[in-house]
Amino acid sequence: MYGRIDWVRSSLSRPLAADLAESHGESWIVAPVLPEQFYKTAPSLYSGRPEAALMYAVLEDAVNCVRYGLGATNRRKQRLAQEAKEWLLSDDSEWPFSFLNICTVLGLEPQ
Repeated sequence: MYGRIDWVRSSLSRPLAADLAESHGESWIVAPVLPEQFYKTAPSLYSGRPEAALMYAVLEDAVNCVRYGLGATNRRKQRLAQEAKEWLLSDDSEWPFSFLNICTVLGLEPQ
């Protein structure tokens, strides 16, 4: 019979079986468990740190500007690529969103 799981009643202790299943009359129905409840998920580098997520987005945008803009024919894309390239090669560490500071916060090696 599909609605009955005898091994839960016979092989597990009462408190554990009560946690895993709900009793419906004489049969046991196993409660569903989501993967998030079973497997421990690794905390994100940015969880609880929105400024780090913003810094990652700034770095990603700069890399994409250089990557797609240097060979572009559009003058605006070329200008953005040149500005991003200068920002990436800058040694400035006074501005909070400088390349060096972003790398420090994100745990990246600037070289």
